[in-house]
Amino acid sequence: MSYTQNTSVGKRRQSERISSSLLSVSLSSQNTSDMPETITSRDAARFPIIASCTLFGLYLFFKVFSQEYINLLLSVYFFGLGVLALSHTMSPLMSRIFPDSFPNKQYQLLFTQGSGESKEGEACCKPSAV
Repeated sequence: MSYTQNTSVGKRRQSERISSSLLSVSLSSQNTSDMPETITSRDAARFPIIASCTLFGLYLFFKVFSQEYINLLLSVYFFGLGVLALSHTMSPLMSRIFPDSFPNKQYQLLFTQGSGESKEGEACCKPSAV
């Protein structure tokens, strides 16, 4: 195969990949709920105020509470995150060790937006079938 044949085959494959990726983008962008979020001018005007209040709140928090309490709070927080991460990591091994008669219920939490009949999704806290 000559150099010109190799480049034409490569260009054809590249154009096929581009067209298939464009097709997948156009198919996924047809859903109206996947519209990109934009910042309104009102949100942009409120951002410095909210950020200033947040920083002032953090300043007051560090001024009011001593270093020992802040360290205790952070230690408890990261301990809880570590326990959750470790339990998620070890769950496949534990499912093999414990028998099937041990209840292993999975829960699902859905957040809703809107009110009344215009809700998008429903809150669910019933266990799903495993």
